[in-house]
Amino acid sequence: MKAASFLFIAILLSAGPLQSQDSAEAEGNWMMDYYLDPTPEELPSHLIQLSEDGVLSDPKAQAPIVGFTSQVMANHPDRVGDWMAQLSDLPEDSAVAVQTALWFSNTEASREYFEENDLNEYLEAPAPDILGMAIDNPGTLDLLWGYFFATGEKAPIESLVSSLALAQYAGALNAYPESEKTETDREAAYFDATFQSALWSLESNAVAHPRVLQYCQEILAEGDLTEREQLWLKVVLSKAQKQLTPGPLPDEPDAEKAETPEKEDL
Repeated sequence: MKAASFLFIAILLSAGPLQSQDSAEAEGNWMMDYYLDPTPEELPSHLIQLSEDGVLSDPKAQAPIVGFTSQVMANHPDRVGDWMAQLSDLPEDSAVAVQTALWFSNTEASREYFEENDLNEYLEAPAPDILGMAIDNPGTLDLLWGYFFATGEKAPIESLVSSLALAQYAGALNAYPESEKTETDREAAYFDATFQSALWSLESNAVAHPRVLQYCQEILAEGDLTEREQLWLKVVLSKAQKQLTPGPLPDEPDAEKAETPEKEDL
């Protein structure tokens, strides 16, 4: 099995019995490799399988699937009608996840579907823009990874790298149990959890996916990052490259020192 990704783990942990976990692993691998060899015609069958595995109805696993499915639908609006017909027998909790993905796809085909099926709640507000979302919770990270695996584009990786700015909250999660547990304390802990998730997922996927590694290197070289984002992206790349190339690497930042930067660097 390839190195675990954020999306894959979310899917696998939502599966039930061992047989379902094996199926969920296959579905996760299909989604993660999709951008390398797109097979959009297979989308309905994979969503049906994810529903049967109990994954599509699990709120913890829905965000990466919604992010992924929304972009496949956005890139193939001419197939939406046929796909939704094939998915018409999904249980309600799974159907809602698919409808949400369709809403996120933000195409004329999606609006026509909602109008024809009296799903007016999806027409009352503008569809969310995944790339334009504020990254203040792990769910947004999941949406962005789903977006990347569907398209292979650089834009979601740029958004993910921007979340490294949350490093200013590093340590807040561990400090929370001993804090006064104010709303500010809770928010800081949540931001720290989001930062840690971003850090881990970027490193993990940079190891598993050469394109993610390439994009991260390009983003660093472009020089448009803040000092904090630059520091932590260097940590991500250093750790990833050590896994890909065992042994010391010349001209690489000291990851151990970068993990605990001076307070003024945070």
